[in-house]
Amino acid sequence: MLVDRQQVFLGSQNFDFTSLTHIRELGIHISQPELASCYQQAFEQDWARAEGDTSPSKLSPVTARFPVKMGDLELFPVFSPNDLQWNAGNPEELALVELLRSARQRIDLQVMTYSPLVVAHPGDGPLPKRYETLDIELRAAAARGVEVHLLVSDWGIKPPLLAPLEALSTVPHLEIKVSHIPPWSGGDIPFARVGHSKYLVVDGQRGWLGTSNWEYSYFMTSRDMGLAFEGKSLAARLQAFFERDWDGPYVRHLPGK
Repeated sequence: MLVDRQQVFLGSQNFDFTSLTHIRELGIHISQPELASCYQQAFEQDWARAEGDTSPSKLSPVTARFPVKMGDLELFPVFSPNDLQWNAGNPEELALVELLRSARQRIDLQVMTYSPLVVAHPGDGPLPKRYETLDIELRAAAARGVEVHLLVSDWGIKPPLLAPLEALSTVPHLEIKVSHIPPWSGGDIPFARVGHSKYLVVDGQRGWLGTSNWEYSYFMTSRDMGLAFEGKSLAARLQAFFERDWDGPYVRHLPGK
């Protein structure tokens, strides 16, 4: 959401009352005109393309190399899918790969679903069977001794998503937990009572927050946006949020672990 080209709100929330009362979400509100303008231009290009405009993409002035600075923070926007970049210099997938490769001590990641399998849906064209870009990087981080913590929702352990998580959980230095939010006392609420946050913290120093689950479609066939950052102040807040969930009453180890 953008307001007056001055402020941006970005997060895992859909615009639905359940996001405020029945779903575990995480978002960020930033009042910074230069950064807001990047998301504004992305919105305007998407709006124009919905009306048939095929004008060439514009380059963003805010990138990993030239981030916005706010106090101790360095921030830049990232976008998916890879082949629909209004600012070709800021692909989300690449930013995540670089964050994971930078890890030396600890990675904390929460998403609703995580899978290297590519799940086909009716109407999809030809698709690869696997999407392993981020899975490879998590395994590589663990192999060099980084402690990797992955938190997914109970929606993310239904077949066929469970088997890849079970395989990943056998990697030394890599631990997976599952969030289970109990039903509401007032009755069933469809598509709610779930952990829906999507963020990454690396070494307590840097990270990412966005709208993407870690699956093929979010990076290759869906329009998603995120924020990559460097800076302890924001990393510490995300770290505290993660640890409350990781050690909280609604989280269990992956079944069978």
